Amino acid sequence: MSIFAEVPQAPPVAVFKLTADFREDTHAQKVNLGVGAYRTDDCLPWVLPVVKKVEKMIVEDNSLNHEYLPILGLPELRSAASKVALGDDSPAIKDGRVGAVQALGRYRCVEDRGRVSEALVQRHQQHGHARLRLRANLGEPQCSVF
Repeated sequence: MSIFAEVPQAPPVAVFKLTADFREDTHAQKVNLGVGAYRTDDCLPWVLPVVKKVEKMIVEDNSLNHEYLPILGLPELRSAASKVALGDDSPAIKDGRVGAVQALGRYRCVEDRGRVSEALVQRHQQHGHARLRLRANLGEPQCSVF
């Protein structure tokens, strides 16, 4: 017997219920409003042409070496993300008062940030992040929502 046999199933996340409802709907003109990949009329995954183009560029780029990133992440990404979040003309950036860390995935980022202070969470992500914080024993989320 699996050690996970007695673990209770987590309640469904509302946004994923949209996908389940879509699959069950028999209406000919239904529209999938859930998260996920683009699909063809036959509900098969459809990759955007620009994604295929960039994947080809990556494969053909001999300068990529698969080395680990620095501990804080790719400096160029951290700098660009800070400018996107705060604006190119941000006084905090100009004064050197902004720090950034690259993390894997949105949940890990919220977990890391949540350990230091409260997280900034997009309104449509708030429910999932709140559940993550509670499961990680980070306490009740007091999120600033934007």
